[in-house]
Amino acid sequence: MALVVEEYERTIATLIAELEQEKKRNAEERIRLICERDEQTAHLASMEGSFSDLNSKYEKCKQIILSMKANEDAYKKSLKEFDENLLKMQKNYDLL
Repeated sequence: MALVVEEYERTIATLIAELEQEKKRNAEERIRLICERDEQTAHLASMEGSFSDLNSKYEKCKQIILSMKANEDAYKKSLKEFDENLLKMQKNYDLL
């Protein structure tokens, strides 16, 4: 009977030791995951800021390009008008 009780106590002691080790591993894993989460949160915030900057630069460039395209069209129209006026002036000169 004493042998059975002794074996029972050893088994319980082993299970308690395993439980303590498991708790320690879980606590370490939890701390590691919390640190990783904090790093990823900081990284996400940084990426969001970078994306916001990039998006605002994209929108500015888009507006500039549209403005330049409108200017180019206006310049082409003016050039065409100047060419037409030049031809008219040359014809008038030739008539004189």
